[in-house]
Parts: sequence; C-alpha cells; structure tokens
Amino acid sequence: MGFAASHNPLGLFIDQMNQFSLPANKMPRDQIEKLLSARGIPMDEYAELRYAELRAEMQGRKALGTLATTAAVGLFMSDSIHGNGIYDRQKQALRREANWKPRSIKMPNGEWISYDNLGAVSDWLALTADIMDNFDVLGEGDFTQLMSGMG
Repeated sequence: MGFAASHNPLGLFIDQMNQFSLPANKMPRDQIEKLLSARGIPMDEYAELRYAELRAEMQGRKALGTLATTAAVGLFMSDSIHGNGIYDRQKQALRREANWKPRSIKMPNGEWISYDNLGAVSDWLALTADIMDNFDVLGEGDFTQLMSGMG
C-alpha cells in the first residue's frame, strides 16, 4: 500500500487539493501567486478569479470521484457488478462453478456483460468491487482508507 501510494498520481491530486483548500480571500496573496505561477498562470487582476476556477475544478473532480464510487458501491450492493473476485480461492472457485462472471455488470434485462475493455475505468471498477467483495478480510481502517482512495 505504501509503495502504491507513493507512486500513484492520486497523491499528486490530493496534494493539489490541499494547496487549494482555502478560498482566495483567506489565502495570502504570495501563496496564490506561487500556486498560479507553478501552473504558468500570470499574476494579474484576474488572479483570484483564476485561483477560484482551479479550486472549483478540483472540488468538482473530488465530487465526481465520490459520486462514481457511491454508484459502484450501489451496484455492488444490489449484486449488479462483479470485480475480480474474493481472496478465498475455494469460495471463488465455487462462485465460478455457479456461473459467476468476473469483471461484469448486470444489464436491466438481467444479462451479465463484461466491462473489461474500458481501459483504466475497468481497473477502477474492478478494484472498487474487489474492495467491497473482500471487506470481511480487511480491517475497518483499511476498508475506509481504500474506499476513500477510490473516491
């Protein structure tokens, strides 16, 4: 987990979110200038507006991530999405014998189709479902941290 966290671009996003955590009127002007100049944005009469736009964009990304995670959890809770499976190989083998399909989603007509060709979205969906599927072998803090990271 530590290696993944230190080599994950998500860490950069979290750091950026923290840098833009305060509204412009509560930030020192030199801090705003530093953040904007790091992005090649000039410090002029529109600097506070540009800062506010960047802050809103990051908050929007966080909100969309949380919404997508909530939707994936809802699909899992209604047995409408599968990840890669559970940690226990014997139980997973029983699932496969019962026609359980990995990396699939249930359509409204009840048919299970693969979502495996969606690139990074496939991996994200599968990992979210895997965390949910294996919640009983994860510690409470681990589960919470993993689900927060997925958001």
